[in-house]
Amino acid sequence: MSLKGISQKDTQTDSIITISPAIARLVIKDLTLYDRDKEKIKRLLDVKSLYESKVLLQDEVIKNLNEQIKNSDNISNLRAEQIDNFYSINRQLKTDLKKQKIKNKLTTAGGSIIAIVLAGLLITN
Repeated sequence: MSLKGISQKDTQTDSIITISPAIARLVIKDLTLYDRDKEKIKRLLDVKSLYESKVLLQDEVIKNLNEQIKNSDNISNLRAEQIDNFYSINRQLKTDLKKQKIKNKLTTAGGSIIAIVLAGLLITN
């Protein structure tokens, strides 16, 4: 028993070949394995592509988180500078207020002393 293969393009009698059933089974088996392996490779490439997409997405997430950390650090540093400036201004205002109070006391006391001296001069004259 033998199997006949016919060319799909040309069906003349010189294009008909005969192969043994064992060879035909091996050819069918090889073609089936090839189709299965081809499909497996396609699925593996799809999985690889999906994995690469996930890795890129994770890289973007990490990059964004690092940017958020930098921004948070910058905000924290600015807040610390603002607090330092606030305390510095507060200290300066306290010293200026003390100076102003002393000046006001001296001015008031100086005015009183001048008034007493003038009154004393007027009385003596």
